[in-house]
Amino acid sequence: MNPMENNKDFWMFHGKATGNLDGKWMLFFQNSDINNAWKKARELYDKGCLPGIPLMKCSTAKSNSRASSDAQKVMIFYAGPSHDEEKMKKIGRKLVESMRYKCPGKNFVYFKTNLQTKNGTASTGAKQNHLYKIPVDRIQSYMENDAEPLPMKTSTE
Repeated sequence: MNPMENNKDFWMFHGKATGNLDGKWMLFFQNSDINNAWKKARELYDKGCLPGIPLMKCSTAKSNSRASSDAQKVMIFYAGPSHDEEKMKKIGRKLVESMRYKCPGKNFVYFKTNLQTKNGTASTGAKQNHLYKIPVDRIQSYMENDAEPLPMKTSTE
């Protein structure tokens, strides 16, 4: 089942929790992209291409009051121990590279601890909502491109 076909559960899981998984990398996707991204993440995981990530989950079509946006879904990639900044950033960079990830929002991906999640999300008012961040390319919409938009044609032309 694809994430956007699942209205019953908040999350779909893949992998097995092992070790000290007290944090996670978060990759956000437009709703229209989440099914393919989840498939890709599972394939990479199964091939052993996501080192340091023993468990991941993906948000589904089920509405979630803790979500930052209804237009986007998130994939969570668990890792730890969170206090090892160098290791966590190495895992994050490999994740971004393997997924060929470009962010639909900001120019960063974020790592946060499970305690930070417990204390709230950006949508519930948390101000500092991450421990680490790494830069990534951003998806630009046609409105952000420097090029002039093509003229619109009407049915009378």
